[in-house]
Amino acid sequence: MFTAKHKINKGRTPWNKGRSIWNEQQRNEISKRTKGMLAGKKHPQYSHGMAGTKQYQIWNWMMTRCYNHKCSGWKNYGGKGIKVCKRWHKFINFWEDMKDDYFVGASIERIDNSKGYSKDNCKWITKKEQNKNKTNVTLFKEKTIPELADELGMKYGTVMARIYRGWTLEKALTNKNYGNNRKTNKKLSV
Repeated sequence: MFTAKHKINKGRTPWNKGRSIWNEQQRNEISKRTKGMLAGKKHPQYSHGMAGTKQYQIWNWMMTRCYNHKCSGWKNYGGKGIKVCKRWHKFINFWEDMKDDYFVGASIERIDNSKGYSKDNCKWITKKEQNKNKTNVTLFKEKTIPELADELGMKYGTVMARIYRGWTLEKALTNKNYGNNRKTNKKLSV
């Protein structure tokens, strides 16, 4: 507890009283120093202005998968000899080659998965189409499990839980026995 002998800021002025953080003199100094500097497209380090865009992220991730040994995806790309053509080592060249067919939400795909990334071997596809081409995807009658579950009006999680329990894929997709079995005392046959 504070008592009368404690003098909290009594007779003192705040450290910044009467001072503007950006006073006129400081502003003038900064403008003098930066007056001759180039900004934007005129700056010598300006290259394309697309850093941070989805397209740049796709290109950067493609380069990382193929050339960064510390990347988690490297073993499936660079580790298997997948490379990016020399022209595409610069983002601006990659974008010049691929921008015409780009659409929002696009993902880059290699047409022939045994070859590297180049203009002749790449195209833009939807994320949903891209997910079909992964090595860990199970196809049943040319469709993925999420597509089949959606078509049948089932939840993907339900189908996967059944498969995890040892059900066959066909049985997991055809058995429509929903509900909480503990409440109804029904037992699902495995």
